[in-house]
Amino acid sequence: MSMIAAGGSGINPVYPWASMPAAGIIGRQAFCSNFGVKGNMLQDDGTRWKPLNGQALLASRDVLSGNINNVETIVFQHQLPAAFWQISDRLRLVMTHGKSGTTDNMTTKLRLGTAGTTSDTQLFSWTFLNSGNRSSATMFDLRLETATTVQQLNNTGGTFAGVGYSNIGAGVVAGPVTISNVSNSLFFSVSITSAGATDTSYMQEAQLWYLSKAN
Repeated sequence: MSMIAAGGSGINPVYPWASMPAAGIIGRQAFCSNFGVKGNMLQDDGTRWKPLNGQALLASRDVLSGNINNVETIVFQHQLPAAFWQISDRLRLVMTHGKSGTTDNMTTKLRLGTAGTTSDTQLFSWTFLNSGNRSSATMFDLRLETATTVQQLNNTGGTFAGVGYSNIGAGVVAGPVTISNVSNSLFFSVSITSAGATDTSYMQEAQLWYLSKAN
């Protein structure tokens, strides 16, 4: 059952994702209350519901994380509703990191699974900051290939391989990673770890976006 949100001269129905009506009326709009932390407007394209204009901000970290030592620690997380991520759609992660000194490396990992802990499936792991560097910023996409596989969309094998777009590498494109079926509610988590006990690492900011395919 939907709720009704009224404001100004317009009225939009409001639904949680699990209760969205079947698509099939081109141009119809509704507000999905859990399509992201604060919800987003969706539009019916005749066959499915998509974020209005094809993209939506799901979650953000807007303040510094704590200082992380050499224990893997989740610093950014968002729970995706069951059957939320649609095949060929993307999750786009934008983030900035830093560390306290120039002694230890800092590693960032992305995980996706039902537990919401460091035991979830690892999608990606990269040393964003080696010992001599103290800040990094990157953006990259993950595309859902099947209900149980995710494809990392960036180059591999070069100096900056693995860290996102706008760089060149010698390796082939990374293969898909097998995940828990997206029919489950899944946690998308970002963790960081310092390789030693001298430097601490932190997340400056992060945003997680949902981008739907055009077709």
